[in-house]
Amino acid sequence: MYLAYRKAKTDAYYEKLHPSAQSFAEFESSLQTNLERLHKIITEEHNLWWENLDFIGSYLYVPKSIDDAPWDGSERTHYRSIDPITDWKQRFQDSGKVRLESKYRLIIVATAEYHILSALWILKVGHKFERMLDKNLSYGNRLSRQKHMLEEFGFNGSVNKDSLRLFSPYFSAYRTWRQKGLDAMRSLVENGLPATAITMDLAGFYHNVSPSFILKRSFLNTIGVELAGC
Repeated sequence: MYLAYRKAKTDAYYEKLHPSAQSFAEFESSLQTNLERLHKIITEEHNLWWENLDFIGSYLYVPKSIDDAPWDGSERTHYRSIDPITDWKQRFQDSGKVRLESKYRLIIVATAEYHILSALWILKVGHKFERMLDKNLSYGNRLSRQKHMLEEFGFNGSVNKDSLRLFSPYFSAYRTWRQKGLDAMRSLVENGLPATAITMDLAGFYHNVSPSFILKRSFLNTIGVELAGC
């Protein structure tokens, strides 16, 4: 429980998009008592904690992007203010008060308890699924693991329990993914072959995919993962 707490807090601290600082501060006001209470909640046979929104938390819509293309070329003057709020109001007036379309991202505002439970699940169960991913094919959001003697062939070591964080830094993995793509295209061009790069993102993937497949026996057999009770 303490290990899950430590890793959950560290990852939540570095994740600036999700407001979790206050929840962890309140949880730490009586850390031992709250960890024992959490352990009791998740181990009680008839406790339906997954149906309790006070345990899970809430959600927010945070700004994602705004399309100001309708304002392009609408300015009647070349006046621009260094104050972004004043400048925004001026552009709005110059456009004839045309309202822009904005997009928002749906995020969970999880309680400290739910963060800790999530970290505990990864340490106990989730790492078994993540271990089956080839390090040469999957780069982002990988668990922090001990070095494997056959790592160059895609093998994964055990979870690094000494690391403060659950996950390896994302940006270094992103740079590796990007660089390997550029190197592959450069090799094609140098050999006189055409190269086309296509990057794609599945819109709303995590909000629409069902995780129920990870309990299917056929799926577990295919990837070679054993779970107690399945």
